[in-house]
Amino acid sequence: MRLRDTPTDEQISKLPKWAREYVATLAYAAADAQNRLAEHQKSVKPTRLYWTSTHALDDNPVYLGDAKYDTIVYDMTRPELAVKQQADGRRPRDLIEINRGSTFYSNGPRARMETTLTLRGSDGRLVVEPKSVNEVVVSYVDRWTDHTNG
Repeated sequence: MRLRDTPTDEQISKLPKWAREYVATLAYAAADAQNRLAEHQKSVKPTRLYWTSTHALDDNPVYLGDAKYDTIVYDMTRPELAVKQQADGRRPRDLIEINRGSTFYSNGPRARMETTLTLRGSDGRLVVEPKSVNEVVVSYVDRWTDHTNG
């Protein structure tokens, strides 16, 4: 795979020996990584649960486990706080957890796992804002912050 702005073989041949060897090492590492990724993708079985880039919906989805009680966790902590919390060995408190069906913590009648997602905020409130008939925005509101004046 040739990337844009990649030097040509002629340009590389004019580099000092150490630079040519370094470029060759990088090229080998890149090819090895691509081969390993291709092998991994062949071995992964597709599931109903996967991650993909918003801008490349068909570009190699990363399939996640699809066990009955698997949880997807989004850390909504500001990046600088998340790094500090992880360094201190603390679990981030600004999490949104997504489960199929009801969770252990759910109140009321049990929801069907086949047709329902449960979203749960770890330490704050979830605000659900309808956008259209098939889209909602879920915001995490930290319970320790006063959001009435801003």
